[in-house]
Amino acid sequence: MLNYHFLAFIDILGYSNMVKADLEGPTGEEKHFHKLLKLHQETSKLTYDNLDFSLTQFSDSIIISAPFNLETFHNFSKLIAEYQFKLLLNGIPVRGGITFGKHFHKDGFLFSSALIDAYNIESKLARFPRIVISEDLYELLTSSNQMNMEYIAFDNNYKIIDFLHNVELNPEYLESINRLIIKMENNKNETVSEKGLWLKEYMNYKFSDYENKYIRFHK
Repeated sequence: MLNYHFLAFIDILGYSNMVKADLEGPTGEEKHFHKLLKLHQETSKLTYDNLDFSLTQFSDSIIISAPFNLETFHNFSKLIAEYQFKLLLNGIPVRGGITFGKHFHKDGFLFSSALIDAYNIESKLARFPRIVISEDLYELLTSSNQMNMEYIAFDNNYKIIDFLHNVELNPEYLESINRLIIKMENNKNETVSEKGLWLKEYMNYKFSDYENKYIRFHK
């Protein structure tokens, strides 16, 4: 019953402040609650070729898993990238880890070594709003010569999900994330501001060729 799965553990950054803002705001205007619920429901209904995935969220934790099959990792990484980007557009930064391992989840019962490994990557390595891929998984992926790696990017020595790959470039999208970055960088908490700085640098790197055609990204 314990079979190998791909597993992504994703942590919502600033979650406690989101909950506090919703609870202390006007009744019926729980904006973070509605955003997270809507994105969860929309993502759960997505379909990808040959990918049977499971999406679970509790508190500030998101778990996405799929049966282990190297041929389906491209669609698994695409799912993660698209979900992360949609969260960013809604002002919700995340970080996480992706690996593979033994995993069981059914009827509300979860038992998983993959979850432990992915959580350790998120808590010890991710640090910034990025989702880091384990070295063991990356080595397996690169051992397959026909593997599609287009949703994987390199950040120094880390392999991460490229949540900006294939993104439709338009001023509205860029401005939405720009507002989030400014908010994070202006935060008095240094750990929050450094996350905003990383996101700004990554955006400027990915969109450097478009600075004259689209809005000038915040610097």
